[in-house]
Amino acid sequence: MSGGNVTETTEDWSDFDFSSVKLEKERVVTITTRKEIIQTIIIGLVGGALVWMFKLVFENWVMRPLFCRTPDTAAICANNHLSSFIIAIVIVGAISTAIAIAMRTYRALVISLATFVSFGALWGILNAQTTVWTPFIISAIFLALLYLFFTSLGSIKKTSTAIILILLSMVLFWVINIF
Repeated sequence: MSGGNVTETTEDWSDFDFSSVKLEKERVVTITTRKEIIQTIIIGLVGGALVWMFKLVFENWVMRPLFCRTPDTAAICANNHLSSFIIAIVIVGAISTAIAIAMRTYRALVISLATFVSFGALWGILNAQTTVWTPFIISAIFLALLYLFFTSLGSIKKTSTAIILILLSMVLFWVINIF
């Protein structure tokens, strides 16, 4: 070949660290460890039992003595079961949220809020139980399952997707329990 100045370039890759190249796709969810799953189950089981216990305590020691003595407060007295349940959900929900935040649960506030709002839909099932211990067991199991479910939805990295799925799940849970 005449006339041209041809230079050959050689690249030196001897100093390149091939182990630093990421070949995997980025995960769409955060990884939840076994320890976090067990902690979530414990929060749900204890919280569910506490909701029903606080409901009974509040109903018998606060609502009845205050509102079931005069005809003026008959409307409040007639709904004291549901009012006590809602107050118990708020109290236990606040405590559970604080514990989840202290444990550094990913999106703890959103998960707890979704869990306890959905748990409120179980009022009809829990109130219909005839034995004393059945509502304790049902509420503990359901709250643990709801916590696990919403924790799995909350672990989605894209915030908008996680929030939309959580909101749709909450609405669906209430709709299912209405029928």
